[in-house]
Amino acid sequence: MVSIWIVKSLLVLALLYLAYIDWRTFCLPNAITFPLIFLGITFNLISDLRLTTVSSALIGALLGYTSLWALNAGYRLLKNRNGIGMGDAKLLAALGAWLGWGALPSIL
Repeated sequence: MVSIWIVKSLLVLALLYLAYIDWRTFCLPNAITFPLIFLGITFNLISDLRLTTVSSALIGALLGYTSLWALNAGYRLLKNRNGIGMGDAKLLAALGAWLGWGALPSIL
């Protein structure tokens, strides 16, 4: 039980760090978001402490990214400019990879 607490705490620390970076620079670096996606899927694949099933993690990563990508694509068609950064889409993909697709509506 302690080890899952450590994993969750490290995830929260990574999210706090990303929030700080986003607040200061309005940018979420790929150097942090891509590893979070990969680590979320890998953790749920190989760990006995998984937070969700592997299929839910994969679908969560895919839905997390594509939902914000589609929203931005629609906005771009209407306004001829981006409405949301793709760093946000990658962050939602990472959260979907860690927590599964069922958590995405609550996260949004």
